[in-house]
Amino acid sequence: MRSHAAGPTYQASLDIVIDRLERQAVDAREKPRGKVRPDEARARRPAGSPTEGSDEPEPAVSRIVKTKRFAIEPMFEEDALARMEELGHHFFIFVNAESEKVCVLYKRCAGDYGLIEPMIGGEYMPRRDAHRAG
Repeated sequence: MRSHAAGPTYQASLDIVIDRLERQAVDAREKPRGKVRPDEARARRPAGSPTEGSDEPEPAVSRIVKTKRFAIEPMFEEDALARMEELGHHFFIFVNAESEKVCVLYKRCAGDYGLIEPMIGGEYMPRRDAHRAG
C-alpha cells in the first residue's frame, strides 16, 4: 500500500495519509482473492482446453488488466534517479534528455541502480561511460 498527501502542516498531511492507508487496508482485506466465479473461469478458458472434471491442470492466463498513462518529460539520469527515490518506486520511466530515448531506471537487488536504454534495429552496444564508477 502506498499513499502521499500535501497539507498545511506536517501533522495534517500525516493524518490524511493515515486515513488513506487505513482505507486501502480495509479495501484490500475485503477484496475477494483466489476465487473465480464459474462463468469467469469458462470465459478465460481457451478453446480446446480441458473441461471440468479432467485431470489436466488449467493453464494460467496472463492478460493486461490495467493501462496507466502519464505525462513524461525529458530529464537527465541523475534527475530521474532523484525523482524515483522521491516517489519510493523500484523503477522509473523517463525520456533521457541527452539521447532523447525512453529509458527505464530500476533499483537492483544489491541496492545500486540499472538503466535500460532501447536500441532499435542495431546491435547491443555497451555505454561509453560504463567504466565510470557511481
